[in-house]
Amino acid sequence: MRPWLALPPLLWFFKKVMSKAKFWQMIGRGTRLCQGLLDGEDKTKFYIFDLCGNFEFFRMKKGKATANQMPLQSAIFYLKAQTKD
Repeated sequence: MRPWLALPPLLWFFKKVMSKAKFWQMIGRGTRLCQGLLDGEDKTKFYIFDLCGNFEFFRMKKGKATANQMPLQSAIFYLKAQTKD
């Protein structure tokens, strides 16, 4: 079951999302263009209704630096490549 519902100008979050990648993927769905949506008008904006506090959960903390993390499989491959002689 999808934790989101996307109607062209609306995006509803119905449950907590624990994956940052999935969270941003769902927001990206709202940014998709939609031509001829209503009465021949193109979509120019969209609204997100977060009923479960996902934005608060993924909010960046002030004063805390963020780092790009390497996926586990990539890190293992990198370490194996470094140790081969």
